[in-house]
Amino acid sequence: MSDNSIWFIELITPNKTDAAPYLDSSSTNKRASGSSPPKRYARAFLFNRDHSVSKVKELQIGPLPISSETKAVPFSYVYQSRTVPAVEEQGGFPFNSMTTYGIESVALNAFIVSFMTEVKDATNGILGGAYTGPEDEKLTYS
Repeated sequence: MSDNSIWFIELITPNKTDAAPYLDSSSTNKRASGSSPPKRYARAFLFNRDHSVSKVKELQIGPLPISSETKAVPFSYVYQSRTVPAVEEQGGFPFNSMTTYGIESVALNAFIVSFMTEVKDATNGILGGAYTGPEDEKLTYS
């Protein structure tokens, strides 16, 4: 199967240590002070379905704007833990960890509503609301 797609792209906020020197420059003219803005990067989620085990890959792309320096590398440092193997070692996240669409979303929502209605009184007491479906924006799930 070769049904790959880009699901989401966003601009990554620069690290504080990279942005602070530029923002703290005493000169009103940043270029004259020698301080340059931090390099910018994008984050992209790719649905990679062309393997026997489909994956969701998360990439860091940059620096931007696109140039000969621009590279796409696994965006995994935010997920590192001593108890969980590195994301890049696994080749991405399992495909079934992605957002659902269409009939999958309808079936998942029906399942969630089926048990959330049974605990409606408890969630009203604890959270001040109960999940009754996607059309009610008081409580949602993701």
